[in-house]
Amino acid sequence: MGKIFYLTILLALTKWLCFKGEKMIKEIEHAVQSIEQDIFEQTGVEYNISVTSNGFSRFVKFIGIDLWNSDDDMREYVDKDETEYEPLETFLRRQLNDELKKLRLIKV
Repeated sequence: MGKIFYLTILLALTKWLCFKGEKMIKEIEHAVQSIEQDIFEQTGVEYNISVTSNGFSRFVKFIGIDLWNSDDDMREYVDKDETEYEPLETFLRRQLNDELKKLRLIKV
């Protein structure tokens, strides 16, 4: 097989990865904005959930606590074939609630 075949495959793979990356960014942004809005409505305080990237991976943190990252995606699968994850917002809310429970235990 020639170079053109491999370049065509590489181009298709690159487009697919870009699409998946854009979709992931939109899902992260939506989830974070929704959670931040709920926190503000409940507390009147604007807590920021940070979203960062190292160029390859995405990271979501709350007050420095890791909630999720794209390298080690711990979301549950929602189908028997294990091809589709639960919505990111659902996972982030669960993780955040778990971390808040731990923080409530701290006495200073």
